[in-house]
Amino acid sequence: MLTQKAFFVFFLVCCAFSTMAQKGFSLDKRLSLAVGPAGYSLERSGSSSLLPAFEVSPMFIAYSRWTDFSFSVNSQTSFGYHVSNDNLAANFFFADIPLTGEINAGNGSTKNFHSYFGFFAGAGYGWQFMGSGGQHGAVFTGGFRTWLGSLGCTFRYSYVYPNSVLFYNMHRGSIAITLGKWTKKVKQMNKISKFVKPVQ
Repeated sequence: MLTQKAFFVFFLVCCAFSTMAQKGFSLDKRLSLAVGPAGYSLERSGSSSLLPAFEVSPMFIAYSRWTDFSFSVNSQTSFGYHVSNDNLAANFFFADIPLTGEINAGNGSTKNFHSYFGFFAGAGYGWQFMGSGGQHGAVFTGGFRTWLGSLGCTFRYSYVYPNSVLFYNMHRGSIAITLGKWTKKVKQMNKISKFVKPVQ
């Protein structure tokens, strides 16, 4: 376990150094934040229970050589509350803190993208806190980005594979709206005729 943590920290440090070494490095051009609703299905021993949540999703673009392609470090931190039911008889506050590395192509992959549609996929590790208990395990994620009216939208699916059979397997779906100047300035930054404008 200690070896895994040390490797993970080493990986993040390498990403940070490689990012800062790139020409024209600017933190403002590499950070974005999206928020929106999320839903979990907590599964164990053949039964499942639904849990609503709210997602806060920061994205740091660690490497972007082309306009519509990047590698990013992401977190889809979510907070929610589980209401007791027949499948899971417990009320508790819930928090999910994953950290993933993701490959992005198309819409939303950089702050100067040219595409109407975009896709992403990645994996990492996450920690889930459920009342006084908790669990942790591998996270696999993927989805697509596009416009929702004039808003930049991310549609995401994630699967949490815990490191113990005593823990919950989790399916997670979310829709997040990108905040700030990311989408507002996209057309200004592109200034090219082939850029696909948002649906008005």
